[in-house]
Amino acid sequence: MPSSEALTDEYLAQLLAKDAKDKTIKYSSYGLQSLLPRRPTTNAPKPNTRFLKNIIKETDSHNAALRAKEVADARVRLQGINGNNTAKAQHGFVTQKISGKSRHNRGARVKKEKKTTKGPR
Repeated sequence: MPSSEALTDEYLAQLLAKDAKDKTIKYSSYGLQSLLPRRPTTNAPKPNTRFLKNIIKETDSHNAALRAKEVADARVRLQGINGNNTAKAQHGFVTQKISGKSRHNRGARVKKEKKTTKGPR
């Protein structure tokens, strides 16, 4: 095809048909290897191992944090099922013993529990 002519639909269709016919013949005689690109594997780029190790570490720490959160939520639900601190469990509070004092922990907020004494009035 001379360079002065424009690419027509018919010409492109002929090129595609010829290419498909050539690939069909190669595939029937050589199999799938004939369709794969032929480039040397010795010059393949090396993987960035430091980057990959850091991604794995971040993923592991993220998964550990999620696992810890799920365990804490399961404890709250279990306490709610058993009847312990039902109202607190419904609001997402977890009761912890810290140095002899009870505290509610909800995320980053820590509130002191009010002590009530029941006695004769």
